[in-house]
Amino acid sequence: HKGTIRTKYSKAGSWKNLWTPSHYQNGNFKSLMDMRQNYLVEYVPNAYINLCVDKNQQRANNQLIYDFKAGKAATTRFCAELLISYLRRQYGRLLEDFVVVFAPCSAQWKYNKRFGYLAVILNQAGIKTANEHVRIYGERKPTHNGGSHHVSEELYHVAIDGSYFAGKNVILFDDLLTSGQTITEFKEQLEAAGAYIEREIFVGRTIHHCPISNRGILQEIEEGFYEAVAASKRCFPQGIYNVKLNNNKAA
Repeated sequence: HKGTIRTKYSKAGSWKNLWTPSHYQNGNFKSLMDMRQNYLVEYVPNAYINLCVDKNQQRANNQLIYDFKAGKAATTRFCAELLISYLRRQYGRLLEDFVVVFAPCSAQWKYNKRFGYLAVILNQAGIKTANEHVRIYGERKPTHNGGSHHVSEELYHVAIDGSYFAGKNVILFDDLLTSGQTITEFKEQLEAAGAYIEREIFVGRTIHHCPISNRGILQEIEEGFYEAVAASKRCFPQGIYNVKLNNNKAA
């Protein structure tokens, strides 16, 4: 990617801290840094965009996630290039020992649309994927409440090919980390089949801001904590330049 923009968030005046999900709270700094979770950009709910220093960049980051979820080809290629670059930097030749597995979404057709083209690009780069070994039955209807993620399920079921995943080294990939419920349940399912989960990577991670209503999973964090998290957990610590991409509505 050409050039970088460091995406920063802060609160005006004396509001210097951020609010984050439970797995980034409670001063448990060491366990956070030990987690093998990484992401490309931060996602800020639209209600709190005005708390961001660079609002245009944050809107572009949000749009990146929306477009990826929608399966837009240009965005998928952009994210694929970043993912390939990051994985090659992290693993080098060892990458051939891993398989990238996409976390299930609300329905099989959405899974195919969101991750099918991404799998093709990764395969062309010599990176194994496992779409054909994950099957989604029924439909899950997600709802969002103040940053919290709730799921209404009717006859929804995710099936995996246990014989395929037994003994596999897996890198999980998903669009957005909010509560972590979906990725945790899927991770446990894969581990029960005998897979080893090396890392979880997301296009975006939700940043929760709501000191007034306390809706969602919210708690003030210590000075400097967010910056350390961003530097450690971003795939590209200085941020990525995606304003131009998201101003271009090519599919």
